Amino acid sequence: MTYTLSPYQVSPYAQYGGYATSRLYPYVMQQPQVQQQQAEIPTDDSHDSLSGTLMVGTPMVLGFTGAKYAFSPVRSFQAAKAAQAAYTAAGLNATGAFTAAEKATAFSNLLNANRMMTKVAPELQPALQASLQNYQTAIQAGKTAEAAKYAAEMQTIISKGKAPGWFGKYILRRTPASDAKAVKITTAATNAGNAAAAAATNSAKAAEGLSTLGKAKNWTTSALKSGGFKGMAIIEGLIEGFTNVLPAFQISTAAGMKQIVKSGVSVAGSAAGWCVGSKAGAWAGAAIGTAICPGIGTAIGGAIGWAVGGLSGSWLGRKIAGWFTGKSEVEKHQEKQQEQQAAIANMQQANFLLNGGYNLNTIC
Repeated sequence: MTYTLSPYQVSPYAQYGGYATSRLYPYVMQQPQVQQQQAEIPTDDSHDSLSGTLMVGTPMVLGFTGAKYAFSPVRSFQAAKAAQAAYTAAGLNATGAFTAAEKATAFSNLLNANRMMTKVAPELQPALQASLQNYQTAIQAGKTAEAAKYAAEMQTIISKGKAPGWFGKYILRRTPASDAKAVKITTAATNAGNAAAAAATNSAKAAEGLSTLGKAKNWTTSALKSGGFKGMAIIEGLIEGFTNVLPAFQISTAAGMKQIVKSGVSVAGSAAGWCVGSKAGAWAGAAIGTAICPGIGTAIGGAIGWAVGGLSGSWLGRKIAGWFTGKSEVEKHQEKQQEQQAAIANMQQANFLLNGGYNLNTIC
């Protein structure tokens, strides 16, 4: 079963925004002291601790995700009831055709389709209703390729056929979908569905007969693709640029060039850690949520596990990268400055003692 947008209907804005906030928050809140017009960054890990990352990042990611449901609580509640009923009717509580994470995705697809049923243009509502019914039939039969097909159809109709709200109507001057546009959208939905079904079928065939090592490699590749590796690398790269690369160039060009290489390794480790951690966390969280309340609990547990696992994985990825690259150029420069300041202080103390405890500068 393939994900739509990203796991559990988590918007990329929630993923990137929450992650960026968790990374930048310590630098903003822990204002370092300024020496010689240059800000110091702590040389220990206090500005990038796992506990701090989770405490800030998790509520931000989940908060961004839940905002769309909070803005329309009645519609979201009704959609949740309909999704729960469809989830139970499809027998997902008992079927073994899907993993816990896939069940969480199934509930989220059902929830999103029911929530957006009245938000798409009227011309497209019958097509969305048909795709939703076909999706429910596919998951009830345990047909993963067909489920992927109709999930892609639903997402295409929702993303391309959303009717304009008051802002779109009166500010952006958008108009509802015409019959011709509705035909184009349904055609695009069909094409997207066929592509998703083919991809799911090919993936299933490729997985057959793989060794344990091959399955692990296949799982990791899937995690990198579904976790948004490129997007996370861009976000992490921007953060590294402001927090490490630019300050290093202020020290010297040589230090800046060295830091580019170190930051590149850190970016790769952090982005890969997010993707792998989020997928593993989603599986574990969905399994726990299923034990508490199959359906909505599965989806909520998966979303929480996805966020916590992703944040933890990215943090660990940065630490592993740091083992190979060593301290940043800014940290090395600050340590050198601190050693010089300590040497000067020791020399002044020695002179003070040699002169019988008198400071010659104050006497003369």
